[in-house]
Amino acid sequence: MPASESLFKESMGILKANDGSQFAYASSLNNLANIYRLGGDAAKAVPLYEEARATFAKKAGEFSAEYATTTFNLGQTFYKINDPRAKTELEKALKYRTDLFGQRHPKYGEATRRLASYWWQQNDFFTGFPFL
Repeated sequence: MPASESLFKESMGILKANDGSQFAYASSLNNLANIYRLGGDAAKAVPLYEEARATFAKKAGEFSAEYATTTFNLGQTFYKINDPRAKTELEKALKYRTDLFGQRHPKYGEATRRLASYWWQQNDFFTGFPFL
């Protein structure tokens, strides 16, 4: 087990037991999921992102930056494993980021780029035009 994974798991156990808001715990779940996704084990990241997102929804609401980021990360993960749920999650992430940050923010640009990549991967070259 890589040291980063071990340390995240240890910190998550402490946070889960002691973080009254569960916000830091959800952030750690998201971070560990990032390690898995970026380390080539994307399927292992999915349940962690889902748990983190559910916690953010409960504690900060669906239109929070944390919820939007975790939704985007989940969409990227589905994209990476060629799961059709990528489209739905990436579209939701784009909507949340548009509502939260506007169309001139880098987070909006990041979401549109990944969604465009998804459409390209699916040979769906015209779907993206409504967003232009």
